[in-house]
Amino acid sequence: MKQLYKIVFGLVMIAALGGCQTYADRTWYDPLNLQVDMKPRETKQVQITPSENSFAVRFPSGQATLTEVERRAAAGFLARRAGERTDEVFVDFGILHETTQLAADRRMTMAEIVTVAGLDPARVKVRANVQGIAENEINLTVRRYLVTLPGCPDFTSRAGRTFDNRPHSNWGCATAQNFGMMVAEPRDMLQGRGDTNADAEAHVLGQQRYRRGETRPLQVKDTRTAETFDSQTVSGDEGKK
Repeated sequence: MKQLYKIVFGLVMIAALGGCQTYADRTWYDPLNLQVDMKPRETKQVQITPSENSFAVRFPSGQATLTEVERRAAAGFLARRAGERTDEVFVDFGILHETTQLAADRRMTMAEIVTVAGLDPARVKVRANVQGIAENEINLTVRRYLVTLPGCPDFTSRAGRTFDNRPHSNWGCATAQNFGMMVAEPRDMLQGRGDTNADAEAHVLGQQRYRRGETRPLQVKDTRTAETFDSQTVSGDEGKK
C-alpha cells in the first residue's frame, strides 16, 4: 500500500512540475483566436527625469561688467529656479579663449552673482566650450531631477476574476507612490553619491578609540522624568530667600 502511495505521489509531482513554465515559453490552447496577452504585467515604478532651465546673461561687448538691469535679472532667475537644495547650477561659457583677461574678469563677475544669490559653491559647476552660446553671453543653467509617479490607482483589470494568474493592475501602486513621495533627492535613484566629503581621519580615530575601549558610556538616565525635573528646579520657597 505504501508503494502505491509513493507511485501516486510521484505522478502528481510530475504533473505539477510539468505546468511550471514561463509565460514566454507557454503555448496556450486558443481555439477562438482571442490572442490573450500572457506577458507578465510591469510593476509600478517611479520615473526620474532631469529638467533644465537656462538664462542667458548678456555682457556689453568688450566689457566684464553687467548693467544693473541684467544683474537683477540674473539674480531673479537664480532665486526662482535654484531654490531647492538638490538643484544643480551650471555656469556655461561658450567657445572663447580661456586665457584672455576678459574671460577671466567675466568669470569673476559670474562668481559674484552666484555668491550674492546665497548658493552653496559645491552646487555650482563651470562648463566651458558649450555649444550654442552666443558671443558676449554666459548661460546660467539650473538642473532639477523630477519624480513622476505611476498612473495610480489602476483598476483596469478585475480583482475577482483572472484566468492568467497575473497580479492585479493596481498591484504595487501604493508602494511606488509612497516611495516616490518620500525621495529627498531624486538624483540618488539614478546614481549614488560618493563619500568624498567625509572626514576620514575622524572615522579612523573613532575606530581606534573603540578598539582600545576608550569610548564614553551612553547616558541611560532619562532627563525627561518628573524626578529629574524637580531636582533641578528651585522651589518657590527657596527662590524667595
